[in-house]
Amino acid sequence: MRIITTIVFLLSFSNTLFCQKQFNIPDIPRIHNFIERLPRLIKTHNLEEIRASEDSLNIRIWQSNSVMTVSVDEETVSEYQVFTTGSDPEIKDTTFSTATSKRILKSILQNKVMTVKDDPSSGIDGAMVYIEISTPESYKIVSMWSPCDEKDQNKKRVVKILRDINEEIDTKKIIDDFQVSLDPGGYSWGMTSFSIDRFLDDEQEKTDFYKRAEAKIKNELNINEQTDPRHFPLVVINGIPRTGIADLNKYTDSEVESIKVLSGSDGKGTELYGRRGENGVVLIKTIN
Repeated sequence: MRIITTIVFLLSFSNTLFCQKQFNIPDIPRIHNFIERLPRLIKTHNLEEIRASEDSLNIRIWQSNSVMTVSVDEETVSEYQVFTTGSDPEIKDTTFSTATSKRILKSILQNKVMTVKDDPSSGIDGAMVYIEISTPESYKIVSMWSPCDEKDQNKKRVVKILRDINEEIDTKKIIDDFQVSLDPGGYSWGMTSFSIDRFLDDEQEKTDFYKRAEAKIKNELNINEQTDPRHFPLVVINGIPRTGIADLNKYTDSEVESIKVLSGSDGKGTELYGRRGENGVVLIKTIN
């Protein structure tokens, strides 16, 4: 019933907006699911709807935590958006010069993106890649599960496209800069997650216990204000993992029975708390 509903939606959508467009949409469940989610994705990420576009060419590549759009009309423009996953994602947009956009487009076209075919295979570990291609005459969408450099020429083309984009715009730096700019807290990232934490600013009022705890953490874990905020220790108070370092400022010395710092490098943190303890663990036991 869901697939039938999606097909009816597509037919209605195309008849209403794109009477002149030819649609090439594989009749497989994951594509139907993506098409159903697409209007919400477009709204959440504040993107232009390329299915309705009359530009000469629009190419959009969706990955688990990024979307790359290249558009050609009077000018060639491109935008890379990186985001956390979840119902209320944090999002960062980066736009590129015409020269960079043209190089990206050239690579995409040289790798024959227009002839890439949908690959219905899938696996357990990995993530989907969806590619939308829109011209005034047609709209095409293909999907691929975690393409890798295999003998399959279809997958090889997609791998090369993604690698060229990564190298041209340095996606690793964009992602790193985005993640470390986030406020302290936990964030979903595809099938994994990461945490951001920081010491309190100098101008913030601090309790006597917080000052003592901060000095102990810095000394025993060899971290400071310049440490990557993704590499801060896990804070556990009375056996319960907390948001981060700022939680220590809720207590005074008179309210704390003990504080113990476990290193992540010697495996003690991970032994108790798994991956969350790989950067160390701060164990707090309060009096009450």
